Amino acid sequence: MRRDADPPRLRPAAQPPVPHRDVLAGLAGAVVFLAGVWLVVSPWVIEHPATAAGPDSAVTDIAAGLLLALLGGVRAVSPFAASWPGWVALILGAWLVVAPFALGYRGDDAGDARANDVVTGAVVLLAAVAGLYLGARWGGAGRRGQTAR
Repeated sequence: MRRDADPPRLRPAAQPPVPHRDVLAGLAGAVVFLAGVWLVVSPWVIEHPATAAGPDSAVTDIAAGLLLALLGGVRAVSPFAASWPGWVALILGAWLVVAPFALGYRGDDAGDARANDVVTGAVVLLAAVAGLYLGARWGGAGRRGQTAR
């Protein structure tokens, strides 16, 4: 006598993968990269004042800009490879927001450099948070046979 096979198990319908998720997740890294490039170029566009702490504010902007360009480039090319570049970019973005006040930008032209650092830092913070979120949300999709949520 033939046994009937078990009825198929009901499974929830899988959600379709997010189209171009690599590009969307890498976009945040590209924004961080562009912010880094801007910080490297900005001392020649905006006058940067001396600081009460000693170094010229252009030095901190160029150093942060070089690091952000490197980290943003890494996250833009491979947003799911590692999350540490996003966390370092997040810390650098926070530093840019705080730096004008912590270092004590002084002089007649301090307002422009202060606004530049605060706005650029806020953009980096938002982009880093978005990149980390998208990397965590979509990071495993496709590599382990999972579908994106």
